[in-house]
Order: sequence, then structure tokens, then C-alpha cells
Amino acid sequence: EMEPILKPLKLAIIGAGVSGLAAALSLHSIKGLKITIFEKSKGFSGRAATRRKDNFSWDFGANYFSTDNQELVDFVLKTLPTDDLIEIVFDQSGKIAPGDPAYNKKPKWNYKSGINNIGKLIFGKCKDMVECKKSIRIEKISSEKCAESSIGYVWRLYSTEKEDLGVYDALLFTPPSPQTIDIINASDFNEDLKPLQNEIIQGLGTAAYNSQITVALAYNSRFTEKLDYYALINLDRKHDIAWLSIEDEKQGHVPDGNSLILVQMSGEWTKGCWDKKTDEISAEVREKAEELLQIQVKKEDLLFSDVQKWRFALPTKAADKKKLLEAASCGIFFAGDYLVGKGRVLDALETGLQAAEQIKSKFGITPSL
Repeated sequence: EMEPILKPLKLAIIGAGVSGLAAALSLHSIKGLKITIFEKSKGFSGRAATRRKDNFSWDFGANYFSTDNQELVDFVLKTLPTDDLIEIVFDQSGKIAPGDPAYNKKPKWNYKSGINNIGKLIFGKCKDMVECKKSIRIEKISSEKCAESSIGYVWRLYSTEKEDLGVYDALLFTPPSPQTIDIINASDFNEDLKPLQNEIIQGLGTAAYNSQITVALAYNSRFTEKLDYYALINLDRKHDIAWLSIEDEKQGHVPDGNSLILVQMSGEWTKGCWDKKTDEISAEVREKAEELLQIQVKKEDLLFSDVQKWRFALPTKAADKKKLLEAASCGIFFAGDYLVGKGRVLDALETGLQAAEQIKSKFGITPSL
């Protein structure tokens, strides 16, 4: 139980990825706090993304989640429903040699219905108290002086369709840092807040990302039973394929008698092939994947392929958290894997829980005795 807020407080969360949803869940039971999530796409979970076609489902962003943090393990196993949860076991990893046994033994989870179910489950726990507006992209924010506000300002949000989305006391940004920089750059900050606007841009600007092309290849035969591993990871980073996984190993993802392999390409290969046509990309990736797996299949055995280009796939360098924490003074908060500097689903989720604590602290919300 949290102490009720004396004056009603409005929080806007930009992005319905796991970090924004975790923050919403952590804050949703506070009386007097109204939470609205704005999501640019039609679904939840951000880059923990799942696609479906012809009874196949595949995770084309993050492929599983894992952690050594017991609190986050408890979040997955105790806070969220587990009926749909599956554990994935790694047998081998590498090109192609046994992987690190300790790493392979670490619990790794996914969902029968796809990894994006994590976002749906988190939202399901707080949906009665949290509003989520989908297919709305935020273009800019505008500060307005407000004598009634404990921080002296409120924030008005505008969509890319130039729609006024209303005024909020606090904002939590969760999109990748380059997209957040675009919003902050386009925004109208009062003159005395301009230095803070620059601090935010500088703080976000230290984060860096790799782009990644991901290709799903679905086949009309089940050839993967001959393979004694779930995934291959390229450790020396010299191969064009960075990661290859067998979706058949995930219960409920692939129809009996079929196979689907998911191929995530290296940063270098992605950079060189970004502007190629989809058909060209899928043909080239198919050839490389089949060669790596040493499988003989006919051209017509491929049912379909699907290409996804992630411009901001994996953070490689973290943002400057110290600079970003200063933005809390005017009600702006941040969450996302760029605060950690690596692409991990549960690390991103943890930044959302941390942002919720920062919001509670800033606005004097304490657990009631």
C-alpha cells in the first residue's frame, strides 16, 4: 500500500516496452496517480517482439530472457502468471562447439505464445488502473509554468499528428535513446530549463547502438531434429551470422512437421546490406544459414521468409545516468536498456522498476505503515 497523493498527479509513460510497463505496474496502485502510456505501435513489449503467420510464431527481437537477479526471477515466476511460460535449455553454442556449461545451465525463459507475452502479462496486472493509448507517436513536449505543481512545471505532450495529448506532472521516456533525443530536441523548454534540455541530450547522446537485420526462415519439413542444440552464437564476431536459433525448440511456436530458424546478422554485415531489397537479403541469409547448419534442402522447401530491420537493436554503450537523473528535478525520468548498455529484457525491466522508485521519491510517495 502506498500513501495516497494529496493532489492528483498525472504521469505519462512514453513507450509500452517492458521498462515502461514495469514502471506502470510498480506505480499503478497509488491512489491519486493517473497513468497513461503512449505507444507508437499496435502492441506491447517493444523489442521483445513476436510475429505470427500460418500457425508459426517467432521472436524476431529478443529470443529469451535470463537473469542472476533473484528479485527479477521472482518477478517472472511469482508476480506474473506462469501458465504460458517455457524454459529453454541450451545444449551447444558456438561455431559449432559446446558452449559454456555454466551459461547453458542458467534458466532461460520464453512463452509458448511468444516473448511479447511478457508485456501483455505485465499490462494485464495493472490494466484496470492504467490507460494505454496505442498507435500514437510522440513528437515533442512543452514545459508550462505551474504554481500548483511541487516542481513548478507541468508538461504538455504533442503527437506527430499535431494532436494536443494533454498536460502531465511527470514523464517517463522509454524509447531507444536516439528516438528520445529527437523528441527532446524538438521540444519547447522554458528559457530557465534550456540548460537542462541540453544536459538531457548530452546524457542520452553517450549511448550507442548496433543495428541488426533479423531473418526468419520457415520450411515445410522438420530437419532440425538432427541438430543437438537450440542456438548458435558467434563468439569471435567474425562470422556474418551473429546468432541462429531453432524456433522448433520453443514449445508451441512451430507446427509439427515444419521447421523455423531465426537468423540475426552481425553489425558489420547489417551495415553493408541495410539498403538491399528484402528478397535479396533473405536469399543471402538463407544460403549462409543452411551452410552453417550443414543441411540439404530444396529451394521449394522454404515456405516463407520474413525480414526485420532493427535500427536500434542492441545497446553497446550506456547513457550518462548522472546527467539524466538531474532531469528528475523537473519531472522527467528515463528507463530502457540503454541505461545498462546491453540488450537484455530483464535488465530493461529493472530500469523501469528503478524509474518507478525515482518517481515515488521525487513526489514524496512512501509505503503506508
